[in-house]
Amino acid sequence: MRRSCVIGLGNPDRGDDGLGHAALRLLAGTVAADITLLQRNAAGPGLLDDWRDFDKVILVDAAAGPNPGQIHRLEATSPGLPMPLAPGSTHGLGLAETLALAKALGRLPPQLVIYAMEGADYSFGAALSPAVAAAMPRLAVRLRAQLRVQSPVPAGT
Repeated sequence: MRRSCVIGLGNPDRGDDGLGHAALRLLAGTVAADITLLQRNAAGPGLLDDWRDFDKVILVDAAAGPNPGQIHRLEATSPGLPMPLAPGSTHGLGLAETLALAKALGRLPPQLVIYAMEGADYSFGAALSPAVAAAMPRLAVRLRAQLRVQSPVPAGT
C-alpha cells in the first residue's frame, strides 16, 4: 500500500496565503484514513523530513499571478517547473528553493505534485479573497481525485 500525504502550506493569518490550510480543512474527514494531512506555515528544509516516509506527496500553496483563484498543477519531478513558486514568499525559504534542495540531495518523494492557486490578498488578518474562496471547492475536488490516482496524471488535468 502506498502512503500518501497532503501538506498545506502558508500562513492562515495572511489572507490567501492560508489557502493550503483551508484546503486541508475541506479534505478532513472526506479522504481515506491512511492519508496524512499536515499543516505547515512555511516551506523549507523541514519538508524533506515531513515527506520522507511517503510515496505520494501533494503540496498545496498560494502562488503569485494575475488570476486569483486559478489553480495550477505541477509535477515536481518535471524538468523546469512552468511557473515561479512563491515569489516574494512570506516563507523563509520558498517552495522553489526547497524543491531544488530536495532534488540536489536526492530527497524528493517518488511522486510529488503541487497544487498552487493564485491569490489576491496577503494582508495580515485578512480572510481568503472572494476569488480564492470561490475556487476552494474546485481545488478540493481535484485533490480528492489526485489522491485516488496511483500514477502521475498528465499536467493540465
